[in-house]
Amino acid sequence: EYLRVIVGGGVTVFLMFQITAIRGALGLSRPPLVVIVVGNVLNLLLAVLLVYGPGEAPTVFSWGPPIARALGVPRLEVVGAAWATVLARAVACSVPLVLLWRSLGVSRRKVPFWPTGDTLRRIVSLAWPTSTQFVVRVGAVLLVIALVHHAYTTTDNSDAGTAYALCLRMETMALFVSMGWGGAAQTFVGMNLGAGQRARALRAAWVIGAYNVATMALLAVVFIVWGRTLLGFFSDRGPILALADEYLRRVGPSYTAFGFAIVLGNALVGAGAARTALRLDASLVLAAQLPLLLVVTALLRQPATSLWNALVIVNLLSAVVYTLVWRKDA
Repeated sequence: EYLRVIVGGGVTVFLMFQITAIRGALGLSRPPLVVIVVGNVLNLLLAVLLVYGPGEAPTVFSWGPPIARALGVPRLEVVGAAWATVLARAVACSVPLVLLWRSLGVSRRKVPFWPTGDTLRRIVSLAWPTSTQFVVRVGAVLLVIALVHHAYTTTDNSDAGTAYALCLRMETMALFVSMGWGGAAQTFVGMNLGAGQRARALRAAWVIGAYNVATMALLAVVFIVWGRTLLGFFSDRGPILALADEYLRRVGPSYTAFGFAIVLGNALVGAGAARTALRLDASLVLAAQLPLLLVVTALLRQPATSLWNALVIVNLLSAVVYTLVWRKDA
């Protein structure tokens, strides 16, 4: 039921990403940030109302049931979280969409709703490699999830699977922060190459990559020092927290390499080499990550900590490969 609602309303998140990307390309990066913050606040408010309704709620959310009771909001539990997310995204997208429509002068310029065939083909040719690249990256995560549950989870003990699921929540922060720096690299490289400033475009990728390395190093410190405390918000089971904390301590420092590779990958896209970035990611997953993880789990039957070490190797290898490719282009 949750999946039907969250996937059925998936158009809202696609629209939000699209609006954010367009405004970012126009140099308007702060308004999208405001939209996302407002959307998240609204998501929390709606979630409290729709998940708990007029029934019992944790003390921290005790303000919700009286409001839900007054508004006649039912208790939907887990499905309510999905509805809260979809509704919050829809509201958060509506205002910036109208503003974008006006700022671009769509009505005044009498821009047709459907692009021409040539324009549509150009859009698809630019978009499909990057979209496929995301599919490859998500597939790599699903691979790890499958191996963790296959090799380290039983009907009597699911601690490893739960621990990795918690760490993925934390790792998402590293991914999206890196994508933010990567988006800056993609825009900056593309704009400078378009202006004929090739040396500046190439240098920008290194500089932005260095900024992200510093950001990821700071995030790694937070995860190492306060990781167990942060994980405690999701679970209070000692064995799960111990496994998750060990994951963050081992893998966290490699986020610097992971983030650097993402920035250079986006820089390649900005330089018009989206297919190259796709080939690199696919090659890393199929030729390095998949064999290495299978050897650790299926052949050598090593403990989960060895799988964490393998992920560190993959992150480091990604940074090396992308660095070599970008230096070659430079």
